[in-house]
Amino acid sequence: MQYELRYLELEARATAWIESSLNGPEIEQWSARLKAWALIRGATITGRPLLVMRSPLITQVHLPIEGNVRPHPETGVGFLETHAGPAILAGPVHILDIRALDREVRSEFGAHCEFAGPPEFHDWDARGRFNGWLHYPVSKLPTVRPTMLAVPDLGMTPVANRPARERVVLAS
Repeated sequence: MQYELRYLELEARATAWIESSLNGPEIEQWSARLKAWALIRGATITGRPLLVMRSPLITQVHLPIEGNVRPHPETGVGFLETHAGPAILAGPVHILDIRALDREVRSEFGAHCEFAGPPEFHDWDARGRFNGWLHYPVSKLPTVRPTMLAVPDLGMTPVANRPARERVVLAS
């Protein structure tokens, strides 16, 4: 599969977060819980939920917020402030293909730029699709900037969940 690569500056932001597995229904549940928490605490929600990929199996659901609010440790909700900085974006990718794309991005750029944090999964559509973009914070952008990255198709993504341009149509 071919993935588009983009290069840009990420803005500084504050997020409330909660740990989750890489499981669609669980991610949706935690997103809803974070939104409810923010509304109850009087925080302003400033963006859509995103996932921070802490490991191949563990992720954190983050909700961008503003306001003078900090979660209490007993709620299970954490707080994180990130700095502005350069990033490499790769996608669009289905959530089931994140691990394969992550390996290829790290292989392609690992020797040329220092990653400044774990990858983040942005702009996903939670209505059963979970297609989005991986954002890689880096210390500096690489000097060579390809626009596409080839990843071997491991057949992980169900065909019905792939973007229309990637669907395979079998003749009858």
